[in-house]
Amino acid sequence: MGRLLTRHGVRGRAGQALAFHARQRSKSIRTGTSALFRTHTFAEGDNPIDTDVSFPARVGDLTVAFELSLDDFVPTGVLFELGSSTTGLALYVTNLGALGFVVGDAGDDGVSLVVAGAFGALQNYKVVAAVRPGSGEARLWIDGRLRARGTAVNGALPNGWADTDDGAVADIAGTVSSRVPGPQAVTLSDVSIVGPVSVFLNQVPRHFSESIW
Repeated sequence: MGRLLTRHGVRGRAGQALAFHARQRSKSIRTGTSALFRTHTFAEGDNPIDTDVSFPARVGDLTVAFELSLDDFVPTGVLFELGSSTTGLALYVTNLGALGFVVGDAGDDGVSLVVAGAFGALQNYKVVAAVRPGSGEARLWIDGRLRARGTAVNGALPNGWADTDDGAVADIAGTVSSRVPGPQAVTLSDVSIVGPVSVFLNQVPRHFSESIW
């Protein structure tokens, strides 16, 4: 009887460990940032953000995460941006309910991602965007679900994800990546940024390379 209880106890502990790791992985997949260390925070109204002071080097991995509140069905404008029209990072919304993420150069050393029909209700949405300049890969998650992925034509972002030009939250500081369509390259409207914009420098979600849709 003692041996049976011992084996049962071992199986119980193993099962608990497996369940714990499954929960942790599920949490990571849902949030995209649970295992990351936040290095920078910005708030709605921050303009300008001194990009070269905040980010002296812009060629490493990067993850941006925030929550937005959709106030109307016709939102438009830039949610967050760093850099210039030549080399920059930006997230934006359109009045057709789409969410876009652009990063890198305007040509083949950059990536443009768009999720059509990203917003179906007037509610809050959690957005996570990540980029790996070394491989030219970018990813975009909404509410824990991978909605868009892409790779630069040249397979890398040699100039990084942005240059030294200033950035902003819910606005534009000077110029914004030319990858952002003209009608959306404006101050944000009918959308609110809930809480801080969190930035995780030199980090991407651990499931970055997985195909989870």
